[in-house]
Amino acid sequence: MAKNKIEVSLPAVNNGIDYAILTGKSFAYHYENGKRTDETPTCEKIDVALQGNRFSPLTVKIDGMIDSLPEISDEEIEASCTNMKLIAVRFTDCKIALYSINGSMVMSATAKGVELVNFKK
Repeated sequence: MAKNKIEVSLPAVNNGIDYAILTGKSFAYHYENGKRTDETPTCEKIDVALQGNRFSPLTVKIDGMIDSLPEISDEEIEASCTNMKLIAVRFTDCKIALYSINGSMVMSATAKGVELVNFKK
């Protein structure tokens, strides 16, 4: 299985755009042997759609951050997508790893922080 990796910025995979469309947020936990070992989240995961890349999905992991977007609920995120009143987010120090695995491109991403670009209560 061939595996090649390059690291790029968000605009490099989003047609030059430095923000993305928020589609979800969740927490990650520590697992060992397929079982969760702790109830304390290890990081936050922010799900986005890359509007400059045909709405390709991307999950950005933010280590050490827990609920970095407290002002927006899961229900508000769902409603924004359903009603096409899309919410944009911008990441701090976002790094995207592009992998080629058996001829398919896979993306993974990390960032140090996230902020809402256009959301108002």
